[in-house]
Amino acid sequence: MQRFLLLLLICHLLTGCRERPVKEATVAEEQQIPLKYARGFAMYKGEGYYRVLIRDADDTLSISETYYFIFDTLQYESSRDRLEIVLPLQRIASISTTHIGFLAALQHQQSLVGITGSRWVQDATIVAALDNGTVQDIGEEGTLDNERLIALHPQVLLAYNSGLDADGQAAQIRRLGIPVVMVNEYLEDHPLGMAEWGKLFALLLDVPEAGEAWFRNVESTYLSIQQTAREAGNRPRVLTGLPYRGEWTVSGGKSFAATYLLDAGAAYLWEDNDSPGNFPVSLEEVMLRAEEATIWVNPGAAGSIKRIGEADKRLLGLPPVQNNAVYNNNKRVNKYGGNDYWESAVARPDRVLLDLALIFHPEFFPNDTLYYYTQLK
Repeated sequence: MQRFLLLLLICHLLTGCRERPVKEATVAEEQQIPLKYARGFAMYKGEGYYRVLIRDADDTLSISETYYFIFDTLQYESSRDRLEIVLPLQRIASISTTHIGFLAALQHQQSLVGITGSRWVQDATIVAALDNGTVQDIGEEGTLDNERLIALHPQVLLAYNSGLDADGQAAQIRRLGIPVVMVNEYLEDHPLGMAEWGKLFALLLDVPEAGEAWFRNVESTYLSIQQTAREAGNRPRVLTGLPYRGEWTVSGGKSFAATYLLDAGAAYLWEDNDSPGNFPVSLEEVMLRAEEATIWVNPGAAGSIKRIGEADKRLLGLPPVQNNAVYNNNKRVNKYGGNDYWESAVARPDRVLLDLALIFHPEFFPNDTLYYYTQLK
C-alpha cells in the first residue's frame, strides 16, 4: 500500500511540475482587486497571475496563507518560494458543503470531484454526480481517505482553518503533493462579507467577471430587501437559540447573525452587546429578556414546539411559543439530516434576508414564500 501511494505521488509530481524561469514580482506591478465587505482575504492581479492572501478578519495585517494562481503561464515568471497553482481549476476536492454553495452559485458543480460527508449534500447536480461516481466521498473531517483523495488527482483541496489545521492535516495533505487552499468565509461578521468569498471561487475557476456579476446581483437584492424592511414602522423583538447541555449560546450584537436580524427589520434581544462572536448566557437571563420577545428564530436543532419543550418545559410559556411565532431554518433537510441552509445559504444572503424579512414584515412581501425557514408546529 505504501509503495502504491509513493508511485501515485511520484506520478503526480512528474505531471504537475515543470521548470520555469525564476523572478520575484514586485507589489508595485500588481493591482488590488477591490472587496467591499469581506476582510478575511485579499486579492491582487499581476502579470499572468493572481496573488491571494488569507488573513485574520479582525487583524488584516496578520497573514496566514499566500497563494499564487496562474492564469497565463507565458506571462508569469515563477519562484520556487511560492505556492503556485495553475488555473482554471477543473478538479476540486472539498471538506465543506458550503463550498458547494459557491460552486452552484457560479454554475460550476462539474468542477467538484471529491467531498467529505457526502450524505449531507443537498445540491441535485452533486447528488447525481455522487450516484454515478463522478464525485467521490473522501471521508469525514479529521479522517480523510488519503488514498482515495490521491486517486482523484485533485488540483486543490478546499478547506478551512478549524477543519484541517486543527490537527495538522493540511500539512499532511500538502506533503502528498495536493495544494490546500483555506476558505474561511465563516469568520466574516457580515452576511455579504461571507458571500463575497464567492469572488475567490470565481477566480479559482478563472471566471472573475462572472463572479463580479453574480455578487453584484446578490448585493443589490440584499440591499433592496434591507431598505424595505428597515422602513417598517415596528421592529419585532427577536429571540434566538436554544439551551444545549444546560447552556444557552447567543450571537453578539456585532455578529453576522445579528446583522441579518437588524437588516430584516427586527430588534435583536442582545443587539446592545458589542461582540462579533457567540457567548453563553444563563437560562434565567434568557427567560427574563424573552418575555419581551414577539418572534423566535433559529431555536437550535428543534424541528417542532415539542422539541423545544423537551429542552426545558418553561420555554413553552414564552410569548413567541404562545403566539405561534417560532421559526427555524430547517425547511430544506434531506433524509440524513443534511440542511441546505448550511450548504447554499452562505452564497445566498439575499435569500436568507428575504425569509427573515417575510417573517418579521409579511405585509411588505405579499408575493413571496419562505425558502429556508418554516414555522414550527
